[in-house]
Amino acid sequence: AAPQVPNDLVRLGFVPEGGETDIESSGVVDYLTFVYSTWNSGGGASKLDVPALLARVQELTAETENGLFQIPPYFAYIAKSFSVLEGIGLS
Repeated sequence: AAPQVPNDLVRLGFVPEGGETDIESSGVVDYLTFVYSTWNSGGGASKLDVPALLARVQELTAETENGLFQIPPYFAYIAKSFSVLEGIGLS
């Protein structure tokens, strides 16, 4: 996994300050690295099942000890927007 990801998760509000080390062993960093690597390799979100991705992120939120990984409110709005746009694009 990319070494800067845990720090980025703290800066973006997904992990509380001081949780960088714990989040690395939770599987969250590996999953997000996979998602963004796939997305970045070309083809954008078409290579990803966005509803399944959001479901997995929610599972990771529930699975991390003491709520270490959390979804900030702004991210939920962004994710919902992508989901709506994908639905429009597919119709």
